[in-house]
Amino acid sequence: MNDIEIAQVTLDTPDGQVTLLNTRDIREVLEKYIGYEFASYISEFLIEVDEEEAYAKERAYTDADAIAEENDYLRTQLVETQEILTQITDDITQKSRLNKNELFNKLLALVDSINTVL
Repeated sequence: MNDIEIAQVTLDTPDGQVTLLNTRDIREVLEKYIGYEFASYISEFLIEVDEEEAYAKERAYTDADAIAEENDYLRTQLVETQEILTQITDDITQKSRLNKNELFNKLLALVDSINTVL
């Protein structure tokens, strides 16, 4: 059975004070004052809780990484969309004659860029 370190706790017992530093200490106090079966149950429970906490932390980091990756992708797509819109705006405001085919192709690229995200 693995002994898991815990925050130091001092308990008053009928025999005086006892300091708990890990799950083994908890198990020993429980065995002495309550019984072996209950001590084993509590010890296993504490180990299970610790393992679940470790899994939850790892899962949170994994989820955070996935969200960050998705945000980077979306930002890249938004920058691409912004660039296409800037090209279209520049064409409309700076050119005296608009090339319909060129403008149409830029609009198609804009639609593709938006659809990629959606």
